[in-house]
Amino acid sequence: PAAMITRKIAPALAAGCPVVIKPSEFTPFTALALGVLAERAGFPKGAINIVTGDPSGVGGALTQSTAVRKLSFTGSTRVGKLLMEQCAGTMKRLSLELGGNAPFIIFDDADLDRALDAVIFMIYSINGERCTSSSRLLIQDSIAEQFQAKLVERVNNIRVGHPLDPKTEVGPLISQEHFDKVTSYFEIAKQDGAAIAAGGDRLGDSGYFVRPTLLTNAHNKMHIAQEEIFGPVLTAITFKTE
Repeated sequence: PAAMITRKIAPALAAGCPVVIKPSEFTPFTALALGVLAERAGFPKGAINIVTGDPSGVGGALTQSTAVRKLSFTGSTRVGKLLMEQCAGTMKRLSLELGGNAPFIIFDDADLDRALDAVIFMIYSINGERCTSSSRLLIQDSIAEQFQAKLVERVNNIRVGHPLDPKTEVGPLISQEHFDKVTSYFEIAKQDGAAIAAGGDRLGDSGYFVRPTLLTNAHNKMHIAQEEIFGPVLTAITFKTE
C-alpha cells in the first residue's frame, strides 16, 4: 500500500501538483501514516490530501471534479472501465494499472538456480497480493520436468505464518472475501484439467492462510491462466519454441 502511493505522488509533487489520495478501504492506515509523516516532514498544507471511505462515493467526487486534472488508478479491470467512463465528462488524463496475469518465461539456456529464486520471489512474495506478480510460469518443455521438480520442493518449504514474524515468507490473505476467491481456483483448476503439484488448500483452521500453490499441466485457455488470482498461486505452462 505504501509503494502504490509513493510511486505516484512523488512525481506529481515534484512537478508542483497537489494530490488527493483514495487508499483501498482495506488498507487505509498505511496512507494515513504517510500523511502524518508528510506533515512532520514539513510538507505544505494541502499538498497531500487523503480521503477514506466508500470507493464509489469518493471516486465519483474525484472523477466529476473539474479541479482534478488527472486520475491514476491501480486495481481491477472492471473498476478501471467505470473510472474511464466517469472521467470522459471532464476529459481527465488517465493512468490505469489494471488486472492481468503476467508471465515469467524460462528458456532452456537459463541459469535454472537463479530462475528458481526469481520465480519464488515474483509470485510468492507479499502473498502474491500485488499487481506485478508473475502468476504464469512459461517454461520450455525440454527443462520443464527438471525445473518443476525443484520448484515443488521449494514451494513446499515456503514458511507460512504470522506476518510480523521475521521468519515468515507468506502471511494471511487480506480478507474472507479474497480468501474465498483465491481458494475457489483450486477446484476450478481441477475442473479445467490442471494438476495441483503443491499446496492447493488452506493452512490451519483459523485465519486466511493459503498454502503456497503450484498448478501444472496447464495451458493458456484455462481460467487459471487468463484470470488474475492475486494470491500465492503459480500456474506452470510448457512451450516448445519461441
